[in-house]
Amino acid sequence: MSKTVIVLVMLGVFAADMSCSGAPAEDAPEPQDPMQAEAHNENGITLAKNGQYAQAIAEFGKALQFRKGYADAYFNRGLAYRLNGMPDKAIEDFSQAVELKPQHAEAYFNRALALAEKRLYDQAIQDFNKTLEIDPKFADAYLSRGLAYRLKGAYTQAIADYGSALNLNAKSARAHFNRGLAYADQGLSDKAIEDYDNALKLDPKDPKIYVNRGVTFARKGKIDEAIGDYNRALKLNEDYAQAYFNRGHAYYLKGNYQSAIEDFTMALKGNPQDAEALYNRGLVYARMGRNQDAISDFTRILESDPKHFKALNNRGLILFQTDKLDEAVSDFNRAIELRPGDAFAYFNRGLVFADRNLHDKAIQDFEKVLQLNPKDADACLNLAEAYDKIGWKPQALETYRKYLDLARPEHLEIINRVRARLKELEATPDQKPAEPNR
Repeated sequence: MSKTVIVLVMLGVFAADMSCSGAPAEDAPEPQDPMQAEAHNENGITLAKNGQYAQAIAEFGKALQFRKGYADAYFNRGLAYRLNGMPDKAIEDFSQAVELKPQHAEAYFNRALALAEKRLYDQAIQDFNKTLEIDPKFADAYLSRGLAYRLKGAYTQAIADYGSALNLNAKSARAHFNRGLAYADQGLSDKAIEDYDNALKLDPKDPKIYVNRGVTFARKGKIDEAIGDYNRALKLNEDYAQAYFNRGHAYYLKGNYQSAIEDFTMALKGNPQDAEALYNRGLVYARMGRNQDAISDFTRILESDPKHFKALNNRGLILFQTDKLDEAVSDFNRAIELRPGDAFAYFNRGLVFADRNLHDKAIQDFEKVLQLNPKDADACLNLAEAYDKIGWKPQALETYRKYLDLARPEHLEIINRVRARLKELEATPDQKPAEPNR
């Protein structure tokens, strides 16, 4: 069962005080009305703290009208822009703030966060570096730089930064949690679990720590422990869609399909078009033989995302199993158009053609599969059988023998059947093969 686990992380850590104080730069113009500027700045701070970011931005703008070169107003407006989902504007204001106050560590820090939101991780890291050059004890800068390193795949540097953050604050649950994520990304499950354990000792009411520890337990094959952690997360947050989703996958692995269906359904409650939850629920429905329910889920995905390859391929398989062969071929055709280098859709379409006795077309698809994956034993067997059915004896003999080289030992019943057929073919006089309809 294909499964994508979404690991929840923090995109950054706020450390800046909205009411940053300080004098204007020496080369700034004379204040026009410093008292008015200060009043608008304070109003902006109050509005921002109440979540009224657009109004706060307007107030900081008025502060700048009354006092040119007001670094604090630029900084605070930059924070409001960030909180309002406007990273480009935030970056402009933080840049003004550091130009006016070159030692403004928190302006560099928050500009780095805005750059990270735009996935400009290298530039963000440069600003985190500058932050730490100004203030080497800025723990949140280590945390956020570690996240930037992790998101660009530099796990060793990320882990080092989380360690530095812990040297400054040994009781930082966030540092343990984020280092656990980095260890998990590296496949170091035991180290990850150790950090999650430490994070939970410091912050036992954070559901995302339980969810990510559960994911790590599941990767180690400890499914019951994983389910226990998802249960704990849901006790803390009964609407936590990710916990339902992951627990649904764990139930699937245990063969508890009804519970898996119930959890994927709960995961869909907040977002009925969540493609991952629909896809995984569709797979479980298919495993339970509830074919129409599975088709319905895959169809819902395709209505919003017609290029969802896995939904097309799996809906095609179920249509094939329910004898809707033309519709199945249509889905496989679309899947092949999307991923012409993916063997699965060719293989499945080949099965449909073989079922309809269109062996020439089946041969073309199975040959394509083996071109893409020369060690695909199933494609090899189906190709041999297609050759056999149209009387291509030399090709059938060669391909049956190749299958025996590729077959896994546990498939003994099929191996014995192939060996028996080989003996029959070897004992049969050669005949003129049928002409293929290519």
